[in-house]
Amino acid sequence: MRFLVRMLFLITAGQGYSQGIQFEHDSTLAQLKEKAKKLHKPIFIDCYTSWCGPCKWMVKNTFSNDTVGKYFNTRFISAKLDMEKGDGAAIGKAYSVMSYPTYLFLDSTGKILHRFVGLQRPKEFLANAQKALDPESCFGALKKKYKEGNRDYQFIQRYMIAARQAGEPDTWDIYYWYIATLPKDKFVSKENFEIIEKFVYDEKTPGYAEFFDNKEEFSKLVGREKTDRLTVKLLSGAMMRCFNNAPGDLDPQWMLTDETKFLALLNQMRTAGIKDTMGLVSFYIPKYHLAKGNKTAYISTLKRYLPLCCWNDGEGLNTYAWEIFKQSDDKNDLQLALEWSKRSIEIDDNYYHNDTYAALCYKLKNKKDALKYQQKAIKLGQENGEDVNEARARLELIRKME
Repeated sequence: MRFLVRMLFLITAGQGYSQGIQFEHDSTLAQLKEKAKKLHKPIFIDCYTSWCGPCKWMVKNTFSNDTVGKYFNTRFISAKLDMEKGDGAAIGKAYSVMSYPTYLFLDSTGKILHRFVGLQRPKEFLANAQKALDPESCFGALKKKYKEGNRDYQFIQRYMIAARQAGEPDTWDIYYWYIATLPKDKFVSKENFEIIEKFVYDEKTPGYAEFFDNKEEFSKLVGREKTDRLTVKLLSGAMMRCFNNAPGDLDPQWMLTDETKFLALLNQMRTAGIKDTMGLVSFYIPKYHLAKGNKTAYISTLKRYLPLCCWNDGEGLNTYAWEIFKQSDDKNDLQLALEWSKRSIEIDDNYYHNDTYAALCYKLKNKKDALKYQQKAIKLGQENGEDVNEARARLELIRKME
């Protein structure tokens, strides 16, 4: 019996040990360095803030991963530090942490071995973290070589990508120098495609036109899927810049600033030979009609195209449902938007999605559901630190309904 109990204890303990990264939450940097010296392990610090969405995503999806946990728990002393509180604020300043999440890897003296930033899925996160233990690939070693004057093209390619991942502020200057001095016959390569993916973001960025001029050659090297994905990214960004509103604005007043350019880009998107062109085009056609002031065409194209581009995108469905709430008083339009809103809640049951559903129910004079979902939205919002004042104001209006 004792043997069985002990075996169960060991199995349970082993399972617990592998369930994600075991973080220290209250240690100072001095304490972490002391422990690192004692255990002969490097330090990993997750630099986060309480309001950072990607930081929360990492906790839920990557830091909790078994494989990630096993790797980190045996190789690093791991700590989580809020960059706006206590020792975290000082660390953020000392190590120039300017975006969240930032992942710092330090030796026992506090010297940077490696760093990178942003939301990462487990496989990608592990691949980047493994470089911290490689004296040839870690960012600290690459930066040292760069400061010592290494300007070999192959080295600069590696350093630029690592510096971009690390959130280094001088990376753009290096990129501009690299593109300006790169021989034309060296432009098409797998390494340069990865660099273009990370640096080119609009028509004015060096490398934008050259990518499209050499798109077929890049496809042969890296595959059609990757070049199509970059094509979509670049053309989508160019099309969005034809309007005066940024993507994701929940209260847009779409103004078309360059119709000729927009229509040319729309045609380029349609003829790019990309599989999901219809879904991509459908994202912009409704906005075009809205910017032109044709609300009837806007709502009509939303009805037609929304299932093509957003049916599994909770945020997209919520955005369009909210726009219908603002743009239309037609009962059929509002009822359709209610279906989109319901679907958005099924995908992600959050404050904003429930708030939209409550607003639509209010406009449709469905007091029971409006009250139910508005109260739920406020509860979810409070739990996540959202500003729920607008939701509270609508709740009072709902309560006054007959």
